[in-house]
Amino acid sequence: MSLHTRRRVVPGTGSTGELAGLAVLIAVGLSRLVEWLQARAHTEANDPAVRVRAPVNEAELSVALRQHAGEAEGAASRHGASDFRIFSETAVEPRPVLVVDLEEGRDYFDLDALEEELGIITGLRPHIVTSASVLPEERADLKPLR
Repeated sequence: MSLHTRRRVVPGTGSTGELAGLAVLIAVGLSRLVEWLQARAHTEANDPAVRVRAPVNEAELSVALRQHAGEAEGAASRHGASDFRIFSETAVEPRPVLVVDLEEGRDYFDLDALEEELGIITGLRPHIVTSASVLPEERADLKPLR
């Protein structure tokens, strides 16, 4: 009687190629997370005097973004965002929300980095969401920056 070691295949576990692809996706995600954490630590370490706060109302956010339009547009471009619009205060979200279009392949880390960079530029850290996350019935309430 001989003993044989057989490789056990579990249905639905995927091929070696699929697993390698998944490993690459995880590695890329972890790499982006590390970059984001390093950039955040660098900002806090090099400029602890920066004090940002949430904008009080829509007008305050509009004025701050208009005053720093060139810098704000540059920051948006670096993080794959465009077409700033403002969604006014609601009972659910008491402060104004900045709505942007986001390039394909961009993610939460880009939005967070843009929030932080706009905070440094304007002194206000707006809450930013993508236009895809705004309900269709609420899109009529979006106001372009004037």
